[in-house]
Order: sequence, then C-alpha cells, then structure tokens
Amino acid sequence: MKFELKVLAAFTGMTRRPQSLPYLHDASWKCSEQVKFLPMLPVGNSIDDQITTLVKEERILLAKKLYQDLNTALAAALKVGVFHSDIRPDNVVFANGAFVLIDWGLARKARANMHHYTGGKAFFHDDLITSSSEGTNIQYKTEYDVQSAAYVAYSVAYAKVHHLNLPGWEKYPDEELIIQRAEDTNTFFKNVLRKE
Repeated sequence: MKFELKVLAAFTGMTRRPQSLPYLHDASWKCSEQVKFLPMLPVGNSIDDQITTLVKEERILLAKKLYQDLNTALAAALKVGVFHSDIRPDNVVFANGAFVLIDWGLARKARANMHHYTGGKAFFHDDLITSSSEGTNIQYKTEYDVQSAAYVAYSVAYAKVHHLNLPGWEKYPDEELIIQRAEDTNTFFKNVLRKE
C-alpha cells in the first residue's frame, strides 16, 4: 500500500490538477500487467455538453485546450510508468476549467505487452489496429496515448466523432475514420494548433 500511495502522491505533485487523477487500486497493482484504478468521480460536463452550441472557431480553441490538458495528464502518468490506453471522447470530461481524463480502467504499466486491445477503436493508433487484426502481441508505447489524444482534439475541432449523435456531427463508419484520420489530424495540427 505504501508504494501505491507514493505513486498517487507523485501524480498529484506533477499535475497540479488533483481532480484529474485516479486512485490506485492496491489489490492488483503487482499481480498483472494491467493496472487497476478506482477513479475519482469528477463533477463536470461531457465533451458533448461543451461543444453542442459552439461554432467551428470556438471548437478549435477548445480543442487546443483539450489537447494540452490531456497531454499534461499523460506526461504525469508516464513519469510513474502508466499508460491510459483508452483515450476517447467518452473518457474526457470538463471540470473546474480543465479537461479531465477519466476511466483508467484499461490503464497499463509501461512496457506491458498487449495481446489484444479493448478501447475505442476509432481512436486507436495505427500500430494497434494492425496488431489487433493480425492477432500479434505489441508493446504499448507513449505515442499511442498521445496520438489518441490528438484524434480526440481533432474530433472536437471538426465535429467528426462517429459515435456522437448531435446536430451537425458528421457520422461515418470506423473504417473510413481509420483511413482518413492520420492525414486529417496532421493537417489539423499543422494549420490550427500551431501558435497564432
């Protein structure tokens, strides 16, 4: 239990946003490659709630903040050797002026091999899609979470999340999103998220 408390203290000290942090579930920390968390219950709004009435320019500004906040959380997690591994719009809420990454139920220890991937398919890193379709093991890497965060930011800015049923949201199947997203996301960050 002392080890788990140290990890939680490290999370808290690094992010300055305690509400974004999970509680570690001490029972399974040492017995599995998958890290178990008991998450805090954040009081806030979903991404849907935040962007329903926004025009494109406002969504883009919000996407910048979302990407920065998610990467702050991911950097803190990485410092203690943990990946979230299930970053998607459903797992982000807006609370106390910040985007909070929730649902650490599929979190993994760094260097864990993944036998299969069970997150939001539309936000997978391409390597995970290939590994999953071929039935091969893959070692989870830092860039997988970062790229998933980029896809979420892109989806907020351009209202292209396939599973959200809101007026004005473009809906299309996973396959099309998987093909388009790398080019779309690169364009988004080159043209929109750079300093203005």
